[in-house]
Amino acid sequence: MTLSNVVDATLGAQTSTTVTITDDDPRSAGALALSTATESVAENAAGGITLTVSRTGGTDGPVSVDYATANGTAASPGDYTAASGTLDFLDGETSKTIPLTLTNDTTWEPSEDFTVTLSNVVDASLGQATTTVTITDDDPRNAGTLALSSATATLSEGGPAITVTVDRTGGSDGTVTVDYATADGTANAPGDYTAINGTLTFLEGEISKTIPLTPTSDTVWELSEDFTVTLSNVVDATLGTQTSTTVTITDDDTRTSGTLALSSATATLSESGPAITLTVDRTGGSDGTVTVDYATADGTAAAPGDYTALNGTLTFLNGELSKTLTLTPANDATWEPSETFTLTLGNVVDASLGLSTTTVTITDDDTRNAGTLALSTATESVAENAAGGITLTVSRTGGTDGPVSVDYATANGTAASPGDYIAVSGTLNFLHGETSKTIPLTLINDTTWEPSEDFTVTLSNVVDAALGAQTSTTVTITDDDARSAGTLALNSTTVTLSESGPAVNMTVNRTGGSDGTVSVDYATTDGTATAPGDYTALNSSQRHPDLPQWRDQQDSHTDSNR
Repeated sequence: MTLSNVVDATLGAQTSTTVTITDDDPRSAGALALSTATESVAENAAGGITLTVSRTGGTDGPVSVDYATANGTAASPGDYTAASGTLDFLDGETSKTIPLTLTNDTTWEPSEDFTVTLSNVVDASLGQATTTVTITDDDPRNAGTLALSSATATLSEGGPAITVTVDRTGGSDGTVTVDYATADGTANAPGDYTAINGTLTFLEGEISKTIPLTPTSDTVWELSEDFTVTLSNVVDATLGTQTSTTVTITDDDTRTSGTLALSSATATLSESGPAITLTVDRTGGSDGTVTVDYATADGTAAAPGDYTALNGTLTFLNGELSKTLTLTPANDATWEPSETFTLTLGNVVDASLGLSTTTVTITDDDTRNAGTLALSTATESVAENAAGGITLTVSRTGGTDGPVSVDYATANGTAASPGDYIAVSGTLNFLHGETSKTIPLTLINDTTWEPSEDFTVTLSNVVDAALGAQTSTTVTITDDDARSAGTLALNSTTVTLSESGPAVNMTVNRTGGSDGTVSVDYATTDGTATAPGDYTALNSSQRHPDLPQWRDQQDSHTDSNR
């Protein structure tokens, strides 16, 4: 109410009174709320994004509410412009807006968010108080490539554990994942290592992750064994070439790899077969793979005429205890003596070498013609002074297959050892194919005349051959010294013989030498006495042995029958 047109008075200062009419009807001021709980907007959206605050359930009278942004993974001012303030709703107003400005850049980022929150509502109630705004990036994304850093890795059985690395290369934009798992190879879980599997998560900017690998230690030597670690199921990135790493577990226990040796120092192989096998044994341990070279070598047998040559390498795997080698003969129709060749081991790797050589004897199966052994002559004559003495020959005829032998020995005749010759004895050994052997004989040369004398050389005890007809040779030694044979003469010009006996002997003496045998004829001749009436006539030729003196044959006197 206002006063005006005062009459006859003065108008004071308080000319107006405001009269407030208070309503007595129920008021519906409504509820203030953000229209959505979430919003998504591209980083490069023109004009950013506007959020709406709605007034519902009544619009009576003026109301107000404060608002403010808050960082989430998005941060102001790099990703958006922070905003805060108060929204005033007049009586009857049903909505207000909050404009939000985004920051556009050229770097890829993962989706990020911030919030807008209502608070301090006046004369109204509060509904949906927060909206989360997600900013999606519009720049090209380089998420990169995930790959294991190495194709191989080594893990000691005795530890420590190791890690293999998964690298992210060519970009690290955003979060990416990849699965991993171990798989048995020659190594088995859990006996050799701890199996694992899982997922590696690379956050924005992360460029490497590791996978831990743990061995299982024991006290038994084993070969180096392996297992694999493999990547799969990559999400939001590329899987590289190196998707698998082979992990080798090296053993830390004492290795007993053993000794390699031929099972026998000798073996026999028939020329006509069958083939035989030689065994190479591994004793004293069989840990791991070991090798040894082998080769045959000619002895008296030669390849390929007598056998098939071999050479190569034997490989024993972990736990293997023996290997065999096959030896094959070459058969023919010609008799041969037993021949030999060798098989030798060498160049052993990761083991010891035991018996390294076997001598193989090839026995022949053809008909043998060993021949006949005989002295070449029945008699030989040699001068006492012959230089070098004399040599007798023993011949082998009718065959020369294989070695044979025969004993020989001298024996005195009229010649005696050691005065006339040197006695010898021994054995003649004929090798395969040999046809003759000689026996050297040494004579004793002296200065005394002797008659021709002889001794014999005889063969005996023949081995693997026949003994011929000529088993003995008589060797006559002729003397080379001057001979003094002497003079033969009766020792008396007269002798008296009694008619009644006894008989008397006439002596013929040899004087001036007695070398050799000499002879003289003798005969009786009648004088006044006549035979047979007075005596017994003699007429003969008497040989004289080689003696200093020789008495003539006894004359016999015949008593006359008167």
